[in-house]
Amino acid sequence: LGIKFDTKLVKQFPEIVESLPTKNDNLCKVCFCDFDTDNKPFSLSCGHQFCKTCWEYFLKNKVAENGAMCVFSTCPQLRCNVVIPHSVYKTFLMKDQPRDEKVNYLEKYYQWHCKQFTDENKNIKWCPAKEC
Repeated sequence: LGIKFDTKLVKQFPEIVESLPTKNDNLCKVCFCDFDTDNKPFSLSCGHQFCKTCWEYFLKNKVAENGAMCVFSTCPQLRCNVVIPHSVYKTFLMKDQPRDEKVNYLEKYYQWHCKQFTDENKNIKWCPAKEC
């Protein structure tokens, strides 16, 4: 997984450029809505653009479906290698939670983020005390 876009992917998978600003016809390639002042595009360092609504749903789905592995999720563009940074989760999941939504996705993400950090760090251990 990478923080920087692997340009070799373009040669291997030409369709990976479809969501770039020069190729996307000013459309989100997930919901096919036009980008405008209300529906602005957002992208990571790779440049693949998707609307903010699709980003929000994508990240919520990653938290709900992938569990602790959501912290290693990559750009929604198929085959893109750019890992979604912590700040993006925080930006899109920080909104007020609707009353009908039973899961606080940002809180759940923080739990998964903490779990992965602790599990991967050799200098930190989980407390053995029950319910600590």
